[in-house]
Amino acid sequence: MKKKSLSAKRRNHKNLIFNNQIRDKRIKKIYERFEFLIQQKEFEGYLVAVSGGADSLALAYLSKYYQIKNKNKNFYFIHVDHKLRATSSKEAQILKKMLKKFKIKCEIVTWKKKKNTKKTQSDSRDYRFKVFEKFCKTKKINTILLGHHYDDFQENFFIRLLRGSGLKGLVSFYNYKSLQRNKFNVVRPLLDFSKEDLLYVTKNTFNFYINDPSNKNLEYLRSRVRFMIKDLKK
Repeated sequence: MKKKSLSAKRRNHKNLIFNNQIRDKRIKKIYERFEFLIQQKEFEGYLVAVSGGADSLALAYLSKYYQIKNKNKNFYFIHVDHKLRATSSKEAQILKKMLKKFKIKCEIVTWKKKKNTKKTQSDSRDYRFKVFEKFCKTKKINTILLGHHYDDFQENFFIRLLRGSGLKGLVSFYNYKSLQRNKFNVVRPLLDFSKEDLLYVTKNTFNFYINDPSNKNLEYLRSRVRFMIKDLKK
């Protein structure tokens, strides 16, 4: 009886980081919205995409708390190392070790592509989804959680607009929170919140995230749009 009690205390100690932070009003509000959006009957297990940025780590925290609270074992955390940067593999290992401290097992999948072949952001996104879908099939789960937020939503609107998308294409964003791709649910449960909100969650939970320098690289359309939006807000 005493051994069982001690074991329970250890488990509670492990979960303290998640239980303490959720008392923060701002974090609790974000979690409640997250919980509402993923508590759908058709969702059977979750793959949590973890890039290592502040957005995806906020998603990882919220997912882990939901997993603990609901005693749901069907959560899998995946990081795809695209090798677009020389430091990406080192960063992936740092991310894995950091998450392990919080009892989050993160699996790393490395993109092995021919050295002479140029990798683009679009190629990376396609490969990432192929990895996610293959993993979901293996684990017999049907839902992919992504950490996109309201700022991403704004950027995608302008990107479509600049590419000449018509009214129908722009209105289709209405269903962006949850859609189907090759029979899998792709869910973005954080679209109601800003980058600043998610940064707040990550800083007050993990106090760690990886900065991707490509986010400021003006060779990419998304980066140019991001700076354009900042200027428009000013």
